[in-house]
Amino acid sequence: MAETNALAAADSTPKMQRARQPKQKEQRRDAILQAALSLYLQGNGQLPKMDAVAKQVQLAKGTAYIYFSSKEEIYQALLEQQLTSWLAAVQKALKRPQQDPLPQLVQAFQCWEHQQPHLWTLAALNQTVLEPAIDTKKLLAFRTRMAQQFRQTAERIQTFLQMPAGQSALPVLLQTYASMVGLWQFSKAPAALSRLMQNSAGGNLQINFRQSTTHVCTLLWREYQQQSQPQKKGASLGGWFSRPR
Repeated sequence: MAETNALAAADSTPKMQRARQPKQKEQRRDAILQAALSLYLQGNGQLPKMDAVAKQVQLAKGTAYIYFSSKEEIYQALLEQQLTSWLAAVQKALKRPQQDPLPQLVQAFQCWEHQQPHLWTLAALNQTVLEPAIDTKKLLAFRTRMAQQFRQTAERIQTFLQMPAGQSALPVLLQTYASMVGLWQFSKAPAALSRLMQNSAGGNLQINFRQSTTHVCTLLWREYQQQSQPQKKGASLGGWFSRPR
């Protein structure tokens, strides 16, 4: 009797139908991504295993592998979504420049707070956790797609700041992204440790992410703007060492 009841319960468990159409497959892929993100955010900082993600969306583990070869591929796909969306939002925010466009640009970089809230959590995993575990060809394809997105955004920034054609904004944009990833890592600590650090000297080692990124971005892009300005007499490095006669 107990066995019959168990079988009945198993049969009553809802199962996802096989995705056959392109739209259905895209929906299935997105469901896997969202389930993986939810599990990661609920966890202790470790990537959930593929079978846990598959179970979350009521899929067989083998079916999940049709869409992604590994759990690391899932989280890099999530990063690509967030990063692509962030770069597009930055471009969209740069419409008509104000008299001083720099604060407008720095503010555009902060749009992630409401639109891509998990961008930096995922970006912090990429170099050390995700990329080493992903197939080289797939990794190269990912980097190629992202390079194109960064180039497009850099061109938009260059136009927005009215910089000369030879002053590419791409190196500074990459520095901005790298700085924000590093600042995010330094601003975060495990939840249990954060509670202990609030009333200890260790709390001084944490920084405010938004304030820090605003400061660093302002410095980076102000220097970039100054590249197109004629250098004032005595402003070169030699000017610091010259002595009045």
